Amino acid sequence: GIAGFSPAADPMPVIDTHVHLWDLKQFKLPWLKPDAPFAKNFLVADYLKAVEGKNVVKAVYMEVDVDPSQKQAEAEWVRGLCEKGGTPFAAAIIGGDPAGEGFAAYARQFKGDKYIKGIRRVLHVPETPAGYCLKPTFVKNVQLLGELGLTFDLCIRSADIADAAKLVAECPGTHYVLDHCGNPD
Repeated sequence: GIAGFSPAADPMPVIDTHVHLWDLKQFKLPWLKPDAPFAKNFLVADYLKAVEGKNVVKAVYMEVDVDPSQKQAEAEWVRGLCEKGGTPFAAAIIGGDPAGEGFAAYARQFKGDKYIKGIRRVLHVPETPAGYCLKPTFVKNVQLLGELGLTFDLCIRSADIADAAKLVAECPGTHYVLDHCGNPD
């Protein structure tokens, strides 16, 4: 071990940067099949129990790909969770589709938001074609995220890393997070 360091006496503070929670009574998750192992609620209380004694000092909520009609409601719910306090939740990455109609107005409301720090669009699902993130509207709206001071999470298939690199080159004013290490095979 390291001289003078004792994990029990000096636990390292942890910032958990990617926490998924969902309440299936509140939100619809179209990707979640009823027989899947995750087809149950994962609530704040479950998270707090799981991290008890782990010195988690802050946590970032990560969107859970709710039904598109519920993206705004998910953002409002997580903002409320952060505002309320009493948990480590201090910030959130919310869902949104930069290629979708109305995205710019949706994103603009979060400029300077104390809790909403970025947006993610899950791109690694089979129904999303390769090159989706290079559509002109998608690129323009990811550029807008940078102007608004919001990040964009790259949640892609490993085969689409080249597309992600092209997107980043087209949007140099935006900061990115590469989720799940690019989902390698």
